[in-house]
Amino acid sequence: MSRKELVDHYGLPKYVAPVMRRDVQQWIRKSQLITRLDFDVAQAAARSQMRKGS
Repeated sequence: MSRKELVDHYGLPKYVAPVMRRDVQQWIRKSQLITRLDFDVAQAAARSQMRKGS
C-alpha cells in the first residue's frame, strides 16, 4: 500500500500532545524536591559520622 492509498483510506495522521492530569503533575513536582527535613537528616548523619571518626 502506498502512502497516498493509506492516507486516502485512513485519513491524515493525527498528532496528539500527551497531557498529564493535575494531581499527577503535582505528585511528580513534590516527589522530586529535597525537603528541609531531608537535608537536616543528611547533615545530622554526616556530623555523627565525623564525630565517630575523630
